[in-house]
Amino acid sequence: MRTILLLLSVVLNVWLGVTVVRLERFHYASLLGYCEQYGVENTPVVRLQKEKCLDETETRVSPWWHIYYALTDTIRK
Repeated sequence: MRTILLLLSVVLNVWLGVTVVRLERFHYASLLGYCEQYGVENTPVVRLQKEKCLDETETRVSPWWHIYYALTDTIRK
């Protein structure tokens, strides 16, 4: 039973880490002004294209930096 809970905890932590990396990449890319070629139009097509561009943009050299900045962002403010 302990092994199953430990495995479940590891899987959940990895899943949350991947989500944090994706969200921090999106946040940092929009903060730096990446994908500004899509403008500020609020049409659904343009918003989807901009979100796809921001989601695929690599802003840091490693996912570990995204996790680091996501965890320390509240400390720096």
